[in-house]
Amino acid sequence: MYKRYLYFILLIAIIVPVTASEVSGPLSYARYDEKGYTITGADAPSLLLEKEILAIDLSNGTTIDADHFYYAGTQEGNEIDYLGNTYLIENINDTAVLSTELWEGQDMKIGIHETVDLPEGYTLKCTEISGMEGKATFVLANDNIILDPFSIKENGSYNYSQSYEGKSVAMFSFTAVDLLHENENEEVTLTDISIRKATVLSDGQDLYKDYIINLEDIDWDGDEDIVIRLKPGHTFTITPSAETSLLNGYICLRTGVGYNHLLDRFEDSVPLVSNDEYRIYSYNHNNVTDLQAVLNDPSSDYTFSIAPYVKFNGMGTINTNASAETRSSMQLRGEHELYAYIHNETLSLSVSKHDLNWYVGEDELNISVYLPSGKIVGSVVIPDDGQNAATRRAGEVQTGMLEVPGLQDGIYHIKLISNDDVIIDELRSAQDKLVFDGKMFVLSPGDLYVGSNKRISLKFMTLHEEGLQEITIEGKDRNYKTRLDTKNKWMNIRLPASSYPYNIKLPKGDIKVESDAYFAYNDEAFFSKEECTVVPLYDTISKDQELKIDYFIVPPQKEQIVFYPYRNTTDHTYFDLSNYDNELNTWTSPGLFYFDVTGKRSWEFLKIVPGDDNVLSKDEMVYGSLQYHDHDDESPLDRTIAYLGERYCILEIDNSSAVLSRIMYDMNIRVNSSKMIELGDGISLEMNTIDPAAHKVRFSLYREGKALSYLEIGENETASYKEVIMDNEIPLVNIQCKDIVKGINSSSALLEINRVNDHAIVIKDHDTFRDGSTAEITDINGDGLQDIRITLEENSEILLEKGRPVAILGGYLALENEDNGKMLVSKKNVPNEEGNLNIKVQYGTNLSFTEPVKEIPITIENTSISTFNIYYNKDVADFSFLLKELKRLPSEENEIEGNIHSIYDLSLYPEDPGTIYIEFPVQEQWLKNRGLGPEDIYIAYLEKGKWSYAAPSKIGEQEEHIIYSVNLKDPGLFCILGLPNTSEGYGRGPETISYILRSIYEDINIVDKGPGNGSVENLSSKAMGTNVPIYIVLFLFIVCIAVLLAYANRETFTDDHTRKVRKEEKYGSLMEFNRRLCLTLIAIFMVLLITEEIRRGSISSHLNTNIILICVMITGSIDLVGRRFRKKEGL
Repeated sequence: MYKRYLYFILLIAIIVPVTASEVSGPLSYARYDEKGYTITGADAPSLLLEKEILAIDLSNGTTIDADHFYYAGTQEGNEIDYLGNTYLIENINDTAVLSTELWEGQDMKIGIHETVDLPEGYTLKCTEISGMEGKATFVLANDNIILDPFSIKENGSYNYSQSYEGKSVAMFSFTAVDLLHENENEEVTLTDISIRKATVLSDGQDLYKDYIINLEDIDWDGDEDIVIRLKPGHTFTITPSAETSLLNGYICLRTGVGYNHLLDRFEDSVPLVSNDEYRIYSYNHNNVTDLQAVLNDPSSDYTFSIAPYVKFNGMGTINTNASAETRSSMQLRGEHELYAYIHNETLSLSVSKHDLNWYVGEDELNISVYLPSGKIVGSVVIPDDGQNAATRRAGEVQTGMLEVPGLQDGIYHIKLISNDDVIIDELRSAQDKLVFDGKMFVLSPGDLYVGSNKRISLKFMTLHEEGLQEITIEGKDRNYKTRLDTKNKWMNIRLPASSYPYNIKLPKGDIKVESDAYFAYNDEAFFSKEECTVVPLYDTISKDQELKIDYFIVPPQKEQIVFYPYRNTTDHTYFDLSNYDNELNTWTSPGLFYFDVTGKRSWEFLKIVPGDDNVLSKDEMVYGSLQYHDHDDESPLDRTIAYLGERYCILEIDNSSAVLSRIMYDMNIRVNSSKMIELGDGISLEMNTIDPAAHKVRFSLYREGKALSYLEIGENETASYKEVIMDNEIPLVNIQCKDIVKGINSSSALLEINRVNDHAIVIKDHDTFRDGSTAEITDINGDGLQDIRITLEENSEILLEKGRPVAILGGYLALENEDNGKMLVSKKNVPNEEGNLNIKVQYGTNLSFTEPVKEIPITIENTSISTFNIYYNKDVADFSFLLKELKRLPSEENEIEGNIHSIYDLSLYPEDPGTIYIEFPVQEQWLKNRGLGPEDIYIAYLEKGKWSYAAPSKIGEQEEHIIYSVNLKDPGLFCILGLPNTSEGYGRGPETISYILRSIYEDINIVDKGPGNGSVENLSSKAMGTNVPIYIVLFLFIVCIAVLLAYANRETFTDDHTRKVRKEEKYGSLMEFNRRLCLTLIAIFMVLLITEEIRRGSISSHLNTNIILICVMITGSIDLVGRRFRKKEGL
């Protein structure tokens, strides 16, 4: 009984519906700061756990190799966060032994001789309960292997441990209480049940196929961490409009087009300065010369507003010491960059160098000084020593002197440009404020200083055995040590923010040092700034505030390639406001607001600044949604707005109200005739004809199968279907024909289709929500367009209590204060919608061939399908391919069996290919986790509205994947799935005698057809279910019926025989038993059938009900024939 109770609990846990949505990290330019993108659980708490780190360094371009990527799970106390789980550290040195709680069950009762199945293959059987001795005896097994027979006394605890790397790890434990031994009811209650799983990771261990594990102190807190890097020679590239799976799919990178709306307010202005790094605008000043002086030495009267994602070196007054200078004999190798501050003096720099002469060629050292604008104001070249050959004989020391008088006070950039064959022996400068910009190659031992007012990332690497050393970093409050014990491998550390520079002690030199902060020869060389007023350029700056700002510093372009990490989870999406200066927006948190990677422009933000009393009042909470007006677009979507996470078309807007309709379909698609396109909410578009000669296309529009309109449009023309919404005639569907292409056999048209919802929402000025917030229709950012702003009403308040979420914005978001001072903004997890939101990623191409072809190969990277070969039975000159990987099946097509691996929707032009050959990999771990074998993989595809199944062929193995291939006709919507041999799909439908006999015939005549005749591969014999037992039962059934019929039709029965049967009544007893068996089987079959209908797969995955049905038919037939016999014989 209790075993069944446990099964019921586990079943409930399985059938509780959950919805998965994307959680993400903040966006970044693909070239942001030329340094990198590093986030932790603080930056994206719903994406990473608190002690996880993801780092992508773009300083070497968008092709990322082992030196420019790492993931780390860092240790704190005796716990470590690793790939989404928190583990207990049993041991960590050269090998890490981790354990995690797999199952912590409720109390359960187990009876004598009863076996309980537990997770991870464990079973526990109670073999004896002794009331007198007060103990119970058990047998613990795993995968049918006995691990430990043991006895335990009442209220005693049991613990089963295993040894990993010499460390004993508790795997299974419980406490036995309440031994019951009375009235033949023997049972014991188990409490505090715990099942753990151990994971062993080794330094240098391969992970998946592209990664390697390093056990190192990545954050320099003295504890070993788990760091995952790319293997040497393995790379990935951040390319536009693509998705890259990292760490075997744990995290993905999505790349697209990001639109920075902060530049909209300056659309009619001319920048004072524009370069690759930033633009500078001003409403109050228009003299570039004045600007240069201001940047070099601004007074406290000036106010600057700097946008996020801007690389800007800053400005301020530097306190200098005229009697001090910079002088160092620490040898440096190769190219370096410096910054120097000049104040009423001549810039003076003396550099001595010599050549190693290890490589062929000239070894010059070019020294140049740059203004902040990039203009060179002074330079000098120290020439080669005259030895161009690779003699490996060091050259003579040469010295060059650069002096640049007459410079305005300010910061100047100095570049020492050379190759690694040049050694800088000495550097002297009259300037005491001189720092190195983030990279140094130090040859000789000595001290360096690193300083910044923010958290510092440092890394070290040596090229030679001689450079292996222990490095000490001394801070004001704490010292750090790390050992560089492997050459050609970066060692990383993160230092907390400090107002004092850190002292780096290098006992040997021959080391590369890199950081996101500045280096210097002494702690007095750093710039001590008296800052002018700098305010962030956020959305909450009003037009009146703008006029008080002297200079705006913004990114150089409105649209740039951006990327962000994401993963699917059933948890809520949330971000920490306190980590983003109390303001979140579309770029910092794309998971909270609407963001489209195709560059469709939208912007939302939320700013919350609670007072000390943790009570939000008016102006302490501001939500903003900005309107975008595309003056070049003549479609109904020329005015759009993202509002509470959805993109809307603006039907009407003025200072009193906004009428919005949600955009349901907005994309370009190439179609041919007879193509049906679903536009959502029952509206569909059917292409009728494409006439290249007349440059026209004709199509019909339907709603729920009923014709709405017949439209004809010409090439480069637009047609609309309109309906009245809110007393306005609105283009519900708008179609533009961009081009028409004539093919050899058929033609195609490229259409831009816009579809808005036929229901509108109205937001009125001063509308209020239940939480006391009110909407305003106003121009937030001063671009002349009305936007939507939501704040609290004058007398409304929201109390923020620790640990209690509070709904805001009508329940769209929730706020929650935590004990550690964090303020989390979360978004409820909602199911993915149909249409574009159901597309995980899509791949497409259009090809035109100079000579017609019949075979077209397609290769796709970073997806579950790697190869397509499309074979046509006709010549093809124009070809279009679109593969969509879907997040889930459309709701109307979800009657499918098995475990879905991935879902695709394939569109081809021309349609009706002969055969499509597909190769795809499936992870072995995916199969193992679901109890499937390699032979259980199938392709399911829709055929005439029903799912059909095709068995692929296993063609090989590649590391941790099994490679399959299959030949299909044009499948449209299809899935890769795991289909166990007990699945209902193998049963082949209604269980009737004629159907079963027909299945036997089909099974005998199965023929797998190859690509030559274009047929789909049939299911293997395994996919027909457990047919062999059915065949045996059928045979026995026929034999029994034949014997009974022959016996019943015998004309000669002796009186003696009849009297004997009557006397012993054996025949009657046998028939009575048969009748009861038949009724019992019918009852069992009906219960199982009802259970299977309620919960698909709960019975069919364990038992083939065909056998029970056949037994019912046999016993029922025997009963009917027996009745005839009994009546005839007078029994």
